[in-house]
Amino acid sequence: GYEKVTLVGHSWGGFIASMYASEFPDNIEKLVLLSPAAVLVFPPPPEKDLFKIIEDRLDDPTDKKVFHDHIHNVVLDFSPAMWKKSDEQICKEDSVLDRYYFAARKVDTTKVPLPKYKAGGWATKGSFMSLGMHHDYVSSLSNITCPTLLAECENDAINDP
Repeated sequence: GYEKVTLVGHSWGGFIASMYASEFPDNIEKLVLLSPAAVLVFPPPPEKDLFKIIEDRLDDPTDKKVFHDHIHNVVLDFSPAMWKKSDEQICKEDSVLDRYYFAARKVDTTKVPLPKYKAGGWATKGSFMSLGMHHDYVSSLSNITCPTLLAECENDAINDP
């Protein structure tokens, strides 16, 4: 037989780890979730909607509009035109979120530079899209039977702990 594993996930990986643990509880010895992405319910309630929280915290009205339009016309665009995009193009579109995320957190990016990683792409878009535009996975968490550590720190997320 297979050994049980300790599964650790951060952000989107925390969501994926929790879904794996709920589907295959006999495979998991321990579960560690570090600021897991709050996507168990979509669309999320306003107080948990990361995009709405960021938009509300932006001071500049132009930034608010550009951010809103980017989310609704680019990030959440699942039209047929999406299939013509390259992984690199989707990564670039996803990286736009970093600027607004840090602005909403009032981080001075002259002192703390924006990350220089390629986040997102088809892997993230495909995972997000596969969840569907309307879902609620909260009840599936009751299938998790292993000891679970949930760590959510003040500086890990845009939303207040």
